[in-house]
Amino acid sequence: MTLVQAALLGLVQGLTEFLPVSSSGHLVLAKSWLGVRDTGSVAFEVVVHLGTLFAVLVGLRGPVLELMAATGKILQPGRWRQAYGEDPGFRRLVLLVPATLPAVVVGLGFADTLEGLFGAPRWAAAMLIATAVILLAPLPFGERRGPLGWRSALFMGIAQAVAIIPGISRSGSTISAGCVAGVTREEAGIFSFLMAIPAILGAVVLKADEVLVAADAGVGPLAVGFALSFLAGWFSLIALLGLVRTGRLWVFSPYLILVGSLSLIFG
Repeated sequence: MTLVQAALLGLVQGLTEFLPVSSSGHLVLAKSWLGVRDTGSVAFEVVVHLGTLFAVLVGLRGPVLELMAATGKILQPGRWRQAYGEDPGFRRLVLLVPATLPAVVVGLGFADTLEGLFGAPRWAAAMLIATAVILLAPLPFGERRGPLGWRSALFMGIAQAVAIIPGISRSGSTISAGCVAGVTREEAGIFSFLMAIPAILGAVVLKADEVLVAADAGVGPLAVGFALSFLAGWFSLIALLGLVRTGRLWVFSPYLILVGSLSLIFG
């Protein structure tokens, strides 16, 4: 992989990780268009996802610090009930468990099948169109006022598990699921991004050996991809939070239908 290819793919990953257009689907299509070979591509995808993880930690440093502060209360079972009701950081920390489990089950149970889909551009194109439909799902419900609970967290977790499929947007599907489940738009957006932390960390741990092998072959493309995915991811995260608050996720649907259709026709 050349530095130019790494830069372009890093930008694609960063811009599309949080915007509800599917980073995995765009990476599959971008690699196809740029002629990037599969050799080392999994390791590169892990590294650029790591870049967007750092974007979450920086862009949502307030909620992230609340999570970190709440970890101490885990060792105080007598305060769990009170903390769950009064401390948003502790509540989110607890609810990350049911929100993460579905992706763990799907990711470990169907790893080989899912990895094969990352080399199927036409499949990714079709799933981009499916994502366009998912983004329209919250429209009939309007703004919801319910709190985040274990049922809505689990529903968002199932959506995240489905989004392992290339072409299905993780942020788009989880935020849409949260809104449909009755969670406020802003809380659905924040929790969706926090859900990305264990999801990305899990992917990094599972593929760490491939990253080390790729680093031995040349760290340049990995470093470029990481840096640009971080910067672009930070920008797209802030931009999407603004759109989520105003209920305008649907504005990406025409784009997804266009890109998906063109890729199916000419891909």
